[in-house]
Amino acid sequence: MPKAIAPKHKATINQLIDAIPESIISIDKNYKITLINKSALELFNVKEKEVIESDAHYLLELYNKDGIPISPESYCFKKSKNRSILEDAVLLTKGKKHRVSIRTSVVELPGEVKECLITVSDITQIKELEQTKDEFLSVASHELRTPMTIIKSYLWMISTERHGKLEPKQKEYIKKAILSTERMIELINDILNVSRIEQNAVNVVINRVDLVDSVTELVSDLKVKADEKGLKLHITNESDKMHAYVDTTKLREILVNLVGNSLKFTDQGEIRIDIRKAGDFIKVSVIDSGRGIKPNELERMFHKFGRLDSSYQTVAETEGTGLGLYIVKLFVDAMGGKVGVFSDGAGKGSTFWFTLARKKELSKSGPTPLMTTTSIKPRKGGKAGGGAGGKVSAKKKG
Repeated sequence: MPKAIAPKHKATINQLIDAIPESIISIDKNYKITLINKSALELFNVKEKEVIESDAHYLLELYNKDGIPISPESYCFKKSKNRSILEDAVLLTKGKKHRVSIRTSVVELPGEVKECLITVSDITQIKELEQTKDEFLSVASHELRTPMTIIKSYLWMISTERHGKLEPKQKEYIKKAILSTERMIELINDILNVSRIEQNAVNVVINRVDLVDSVTELVSDLKVKADEKGLKLHITNESDKMHAYVDTTKLREILVNLVGNSLKFTDQGEIRIDIRKAGDFIKVSVIDSGRGIKPNELERMFHKFGRLDSSYQTVAETEGTGLGLYIVKLFVDAMGGKVGVFSDGAGKGSTFWFTLARKKELSKSGPTPLMTTTSIKPRKGGKAGGGAGGKVSAKKKG
């Protein structure tokens, strides 16, 4: 049994806790507040005597971004210690609204008493800066897209030679300028897509579709590019009919990104799209015989501006924006699926896969739920709670 804390040591501990810049609150098994530091008193705008031994539910008025209440039962006294429970929640304190992150741990005290230590970090300013950045990117991208499209149109008119013949070198320069303009427009469009998704401004409309038919139709559109490179592009499927609940527009963008990615990094051989059942989901894999991926690069595949190689030569050859796979992850997450990648190494090809729900209740619909907290059903006598979202997976085959 742990030894009792001496009074002088307890006073020292209290002084140390008061010096912590984050807000610290401790609650007992009955969800009564037993300790609160100075930072927390300032954040909640209360006095210590007002809250000690009071019900934590009244002080910790938390909501997720959908407005669903989050009770202490949903994040306190969990088995995993020091686990980040809520990355982004809304805290109301006497009329003021704060964006906060919550971390908790279970503390064992003398006499087999357990308390939940809650750390509240005010991230309001950080979130406001992020919103300002997103709004700037959105406005700047919109303003850039129109002149870039006009430039591309004029370059195309020159390349047609309707108003005068071009020298071979001039044709070469115009062609390079058009390609660079297209890459810039693609980057602008990707930035706008990411900005809209991260601000929950993209709506996901779920319908039951036959994936085999949908993928087959798409492959016919992409086959032209594969033929140009001398690559075989084909589909393998477990059965002729396999239905899943998806947003068909998002599905098309996911496949265009993944197959397009394989086309960029495959110089010879084939690209195969495999469709098969995986429990309550359908797994779609894009398998290529291309350049492969080094083990240390797998983890950053679905990050913003993630690339296989940061060298100028690779960037110039592949003409990618570095946002395609990140958008794929966001779209798959938004529909309730998972995404991943594996490769046996450089020069040995790669497989990018994603899953889609076979049951409607496993899919998601409405505004994209990215960066939000998932709601938890309330227990008897309690309030609704919340939990954190899932992670992207990057696994080796098998």
